[in-house]
Amino acid sequence: MFTAFGDSMLKRSGELKNTNLSQLAIGLAVYLTTGIIWFFIYKQTKFSSVGSVYGVATALIFAIVGIFYFKETVHLTEALGIVFAILSIVLLGRFGS
Repeated sequence: MFTAFGDSMLKRSGELKNTNLSQLAIGLAVYLTTGIIWFFIYKQTKFSSVGSVYGVATALIFAIVGIFYFKETVHLTEALGIVFAILSIVLLGRFGS
């Protein structure tokens, strides 16, 4: 969720004719903070497990933010991708070690 907020700030900063530097700075600060947090998470867990869950969870959060905040439409193939992403999280939780 934190990364999605940072990405939305980066997207918003570039939407105007002139770059919004405050939103750009917020987005960059969020990424810096996220990197520090991931440093400590990776010290405690398997890289492959965390990376997989993080990637899918981030994609799902981005889809939700895109749909509800940026009012983007989702096509059938994108909706199927979202369903498969959820299924992959379930499978990782059930069979991953």
